[in-house]
Amino acid sequence: MDLPPLFETRKVLLEHLSAKVQSLKSTLCTKDIAEELSQDLSNSEIILLLKNEEEFERRIDKTKTGQLLKKQSLGDDLFVAVSQIDSELCAQLTGMLLELDYATIQSLIDDPLHLKQAVRRAKQEYIKFTNGDLKDAFGEELFELVSERYADQQLASQLTGMLLELDATTLDQLISSPTELDEKLNAAYSCLMNSGEK
Repeated sequence: MDLPPLFETRKVLLEHLSAKVQSLKSTLCTKDIAEELSQDLSNSEIILLLKNEEEFERRIDKTKTGQLLKKQSLGDDLFVAVSQIDSELCAQLTGMLLELDYATIQSLIDDPLHLKQAVRRAKQEYIKFTNGDLKDAFGEELFELVSERYADQQLASQLTGMLLELDATTLDQLISSPTELDEKLNAAYSCLMNSGEK
């Protein structure tokens, strides 16, 4: 059975759209994007679109699949940036930040200071949400910081144990602030020395 010429033309145009999407976006979703692009267009409009690369790219980015790919790419960039700030919870914090709109996420990536603040707020919310179950996660990082100040591993371990009695929000602040950590360590060390345990 011969197919009507209109169907063949449409099929060829969709193949051209897919090929052009592939060349511009290099994604496995090219057929989905091409179909989405062509939904409301006539064959002649598709031909015009294929000739205008700037308009073509703009329309790709407006498709649902295009927006998803754009946000996924942005998510990869965000994950890298967040992991440089907090390597322990980078996946969870990135997931939380990805709830923000595209423009806000892009501005956070472009501004390290604002990103650091956003990561800190997200971490505080995460800690509240998990009811402080992150004390164990803080323990290792805290022990490293205490060991830098006290070479005696047994003493560093005892001091870390004392600090881990604090709530998770305070532990997060101590890890982020060397001055606050030093103050708490001095108090814990004095307490330990006065109790005669060392």
